[in-house]
Amino acid sequence: MGLNCCCQCTLLLALSSTLGGLFAACYYQHDPWYRCLFLGIFCLLQSMMTCCVYGNDKSRAIDGEWRISEVTLYMWTALFGGLGAIMGMCCYNHKTSKSCFICMVAFLFILNICIYAGLAYIIFHFFP
Repeated sequence: MGLNCCCQCTLLLALSSTLGGLFAACYYQHDPWYRCLFLGIFCLLQSMMTCCVYGNDKSRAIDGEWRISEVTLYMWTALFGGLGAIMGMCCYNHKTSKSCFICMVAFLFILNICIYAGLAYIIFHFFP
């Protein structure tokens, strides 16, 4: 799966913010409210980046340029922000006519919520 430079930089930014957000949520403060704040900011940033990837793909579709593959969009939805994917689909009217894509994004959104819930459990349970 070939990714262009913009997608590679965005993916690197997403991975680094993921590690930084998890580190901050685990070790920064022992107050649970700070952990909730960090986890919320972490989820928001991940969703914003996913929304930007969907917007980038939509602008490439309009301009007739090289497109981001659906598998890459699925990966972003599952790992980095299901809410951002849904917002990107609604705001940019991107892939809203493909019912198979919509169902897969809905499933991956639920998977993403489970991933975030697992992260929250790990942060609050194993790092008291």
